[in-house]
Amino acid sequence: MLKNILKVDGVQTLNKKAQQKVKGGYLCPDWVCKNLEAFPLMPACDCDV
Repeated sequence: MLKNILKVDGVQTLNKKAQQKVKGGYLCPDWVCKNLEAFPLMPACDCDV
């Protein structure tokens, strides 16, 4: 069970790193930036973090 949790967490982290490399060149809507954890596969866009 714990291995599955770690595996999923690693995939989400990898997706976030991939998203940071590929940016759409436009700003995400504010509600997306505030809820990035809920949208791990959101189309690439920039958040001022």
